[in-house]
Amino acid sequence: MTAAPAGTRDNGVRAQVLRGRGEFGFLLIPAPRPDTEATAILRYQICNDVTQRCYPPARLPIPIGWSGPSTGPGGR
Repeated sequence: MTAAPAGTRDNGVRAQVLRGRGEFGFLLIPAPRPDTEATAILRYQICNDVTQRCYPPARLPIPIGWSGPSTGPGGR
């Protein structure tokens, strides 16, 4: 992970939490070849601050497409 929001410590749930929105950055190694696709799996958990209820963690597949020249380390 190259970037992530800091979030805040919530002692009620004994965890670091992110409220609202946040941006995360990742470096794909090895860099994808041009015109290829991959799938990342995002694991997340949603909690309601009003009802103090947290739902079980869920997974969401996210397609990652690359259509430009590789610019990372070892790129062509």
